[in-house]
Amino acid sequence: MDEPFGALDAQTRYSMENEILKIWEKEKRTVVFVTNNLEEALFLGDRIILLTQAPCRVKTVYKPDFPRPRDQMDPGFLKLRKEIESQMDLVI
Repeated sequence: MDEPFGALDAQTRYSMENEILKIWEKEKRTVVFVTNNLEEALFLGDRIILLTQAPCRVKTVYKPDFPRPRDQMDPGFLKLRKEIESQMDLVI
């Protein structure tokens, strides 16, 4: 899925994120979820692959090791968010 929640308002996005987790729990299928939203990646992902700018290459692979349901205010969540953010190639 490539940015499937990108055009949604915050409340609907939150609801859809929880729905995708419910479906995943039931079906246990692999989902490749492309997003620019770091919180969304941390909330949903078992593996986060950070890519470089063009030419696109794998820069770093992160494996969040905190359980679900994930709390976006959990110290481990915030620490990994900060670590990944520091490695992102932000272009303004």
